[in-house]
Amino acid sequence: MKDRNETLLVGTIFGEPRFSQTKTGGTCAQFTVSVKRPDPSRVTDLINVTAWDSLADRLALEFGPDRRILVRGRIQKSSFLTQEGTRKTFTKVSAEALEHPDEIVNSSTQEQMAGDYGYAA
Repeated sequence: MKDRNETLLVGTIFGEPRFSQTKTGGTCAQFTVSVKRPDPSRVTDLINVTAWDSLADRLALEFGPDRRILVRGRIQKSSFLTQEGTRKTFTKVSAEALEHPDEIVNSSTQEQMAGDYGYAA
């Protein structure tokens, strides 16, 4: 099997998405998705997501705080040096698709999608 960098998040938008314009006129949206882990601890992870251009525009029109969202994308890791010379590293998901999970996904589809990613629905 070839290498793949693919992720699927189903959760709730946490807080207000932040929107900005690029120098070339594109749109960037940064937001956080709250996702409960599928184990008995029910710990919640806060996952940072970035959406660009038409996806960012769609996020602004159709989604907001506390809305359920399905994000398909890839994991990206970046780092930078602070003024003090310390390297800071962060991980985020770069969105490739945004969906309304509660409106389009029935239980059998949800189980199939979860099985594709190795999780129980």
